[in-house]
Amino acid sequence: SNGVTTFSGGHYSTGFTVGDLRGSKGYTVAAYVKYTGPVSRIYSAIVGGKGGPTEFFIGKGHNTNCLGAQDNEYRACIQSDSNAFDGDYHSVIFSEDANGDGKMYVDGVHVGSAMFSGGAGVDGEQVLIGEEVEGSGYTWQGEMTSVAFFNAAIDTDTIADVHSALVTDADMGASSGAEANAP
Repeated sequence: SNGVTTFSGGHYSTGFTVGDLRGSKGYTVAAYVKYTGPVSRIYSAIVGGKGGPTEFFIGKGHNTNCLGAQDNEYRACIQSDSNAFDGDYHSVIFSEDANGDGKMYVDGVHVGSAMFSGGAGVDGEQVLIGEEVEGSGYTWQGEMTSVAFFNAAIDTDTIADVHSALVTDADMGASSGAEANAP
């Protein structure tokens, strides 16, 4: 599994919180993913939160092919009928500035925006890769080859560079494969 992590109900803990990620300049999360689950799956988190009210999430929305995000407020469908869940690899990049203006990109192309309040209600949550710990937990169903976190919102030119880097890393098999299974 050349550089691929297959998620089967597990996750990776990053060791930092949403507040650490956000800082004073906003944040960006970028991942190269392949969704293998059904449309009917409730939620599937590329990244999510653990602890507190679990109000941090980027991934597949409820029973749809919507690409959504949550940073205190939940925006289930920033992109409706997203190609990010078609069974092929795609880069998914979410960038939110310090004022809460969040922008979603798929394969380097802007697909939608939404406003978020973030803040104290979310900042203490630990950031997880592949799960949001809410209810029974919403895990990623599929594969990831690369995930990157930035302590600032990034501009359109940088989005294009990050997209290219995610694809290049995946093509080169940048790391050995792993599997994240439920504990």
